[in-house]
Formats: sequence, C-alpha cells, structure tokens
Amino acid sequence: MENVNPIYQTDDLLFCSKGCLADFVIENEFESLTAAFIGLELVNVTLPPDIDRCTNCKKDLTCLSPIYSDQYCDFFCSQNCIADFYTEEKYYNYTCAGCGMELKKDDPVYVDNDGDWFCSEVCLAISNTAESFDTVEEALENG
Repeated sequence: MENVNPIYQTDDLLFCSKGCLADFVIENEFESLTAAFIGLELVNVTLPPDIDRCTNCKKDLTCLSPIYSDQYCDFFCSQNCIADFYTEEKYYNYTCAGCGMELKKDDPVYVDNDGDWFCSEVCLAISNTAESFDTVEEALENG
C-alpha cells in the first residue's frame, strides 16, 4: 500500500492530523474552568448552561486542566475531543499501485497476492488477482 496517512476534514479544509485540526479550531486554552469563566466574562460572553461539561464527550470539566474553547465558546476537555467534534470525515489517502490514482472512500478496491491495491480490474490485470472489495473501508477491515 502506498500513501496511507489519515486525513481529517472540517468544512472545506483538510488536515494531516487531529493535532493540526485542533490547533486550527482552538480559540483559547484555559488553565481551569474558573479561569475560563473569568476570561469569558471579561469579554461579556454569555455562557451556556451546561458549561461544566465537555461539548464532545460530556466529561465533567471542573477538575480538569487545561480546558480548550472554540470560537463559539464551547468547552472541551482535550485537543482530541475538540478535533473529534469538528472532524467531518476522516479518511485514508490510498493510491492505485497500477496507475497512481487516488482511491476514494467508497471506491471498489482490488488487491493482488502481494497486498497491493488497484482501482480497477484493468490495473489489477498487471498483477495476480487475490481478492476484491466493494470499498476502501472493507479492504482495511480484511487487510
């Protein structure tokens, strides 16, 4: 397999990792929930009623540090939670071993005896057929 790096998407933007996506959407990093309350009250932000819980996983934030917020004043317990909340789609970037074309999430995939992936039966014809899958996800589960 070639080029098997995960790609994370939010809006029309693509990121190479959850960390990069989180860095993009984090507006503030607070030392504690109390510091977050003080910081946001200073700029006259109205706080939502369930502010003591992570917007994504609903974990109690009262004893956690640090706490992250986005541009909408939603609070998160970790960079992973804020990235998970904003990730529209995570997919893997695979390319056909025959022609180099990118294999999309729902494309059929053909795998040869060496484990190389192909976009079509034509590209697979240059190798020995082992098995075919309906999607990239199915190939990942069986690979």
